[in-house]
Amino acid sequence: MPDEETKICTGCKIAKPLTEYYVHRSRPNSPPYARCKWCMNADSARRQREKRGYEAATKERIRVESETGLRECNICNTRLPLTSFYPTHLRCKKCNNQLQLDNQRKRRGLSATRERLLAEDETGMRTCTRCERTLPLVRHTLKYGQRVRQCADWINADMRYSYKKRTETDQEGLREQQKRNARKSRYGVTDDDYKRLVAEQGGRCALCSAEPTALTIDHCHKTGRVRGLLCNRCNTALGWLGDDADSAYRAFLYLSRTSDSETAS
Repeated sequence: MPDEETKICTGCKIAKPLTEYYVHRSRPNSPPYARCKWCMNADSARRQREKRGYEAATKERIRVESETGLRECNICNTRLPLTSFYPTHLRCKKCNNQLQLDNQRKRRGLSATRERLLAEDETGMRTCTRCERTLPLVRHTLKYGQRVRQCADWINADMRYSYKKRTETDQEGLREQQKRNARKSRYGVTDDDYKRLVAEQGGRCALCSAEPTALTIDHCHKTGRVRGLLCNRCNTALGWLGDDADSAYRAFLYLSRTSDSETAS
């Protein structure tokens, strides 16, 4: 009987026949694996034991966390609320962010802006780029969720100065801008819509046909619908009548009756 061909297993370092090695099932003519059946079975059993142990430990950890509402960070070893962790992470948010920053520093370095923001987060202070005062972060205005570089004191002072300078140079234009903004915010009427209504009415009041210097928007107080443009006096009169057609008709009858009696006398 000829000697069987043998092969040295890379796991146990023992020369064994080729029948003691697995072959890829989809490629039966391919060479056998480097490790023997016994080593591969032992390694598979070890992995299964580790997997079962890891799953059991994970289930126990999840059960304890659900009862206590706390989780231990595997970096700082501190028990923190679950809200301090990202979902499925065993590192707390602070350690996770710091780890990402360290990796970023190693890969391509950290920008000067990021270094400044980190220093401000640690100290809670920021230097205003205008007045050059170092103030707490709460003294800096939020814009789009981020603290701006200028302090709130300087921004307010600059806004007051700009408003005062504008009112001194273009007071009439400022009043017109305020009127346009009020029409847009209260009634939803843009400047083009207002000009179109004025042109349709020929610049006259829709009630008394007078030609005032400015026409007021008349709207329904219940539905908010814009009805037309009136002079200030007619708009005030409708307001005192409560925008009620019956009240306006009774006022018409009253004026008609009193006017006829005065004419007859």
